[in-house]
Amino acid sequence: MKRKTVDSACSRYDLSIRRSCGLFTLNRSSYYCKSHSEDDGLLRTTLKDYASMCRRRGYRRLTLLLH
Repeated sequence: MKRKTVDSACSRYDLSIRRSCGLFTLNRSSYYCKSHSEDDGLLRTTLKDYASMCRRRGYRRLTLLLH
């Protein structure tokens, strides 16, 4: 969310990334860091299906069912 705000401030007001990050209290390393998360939609739906079938089981048992 803050990355988009910094981008818009840079383009709209002709500010540097360093100054924009300072204004919005965002570390520059966080600004440049890209997310490495993968799409886990199938995993989430599978876990939700197992959880709806076995309501009293915790996350440890549900992860054992996946393996």
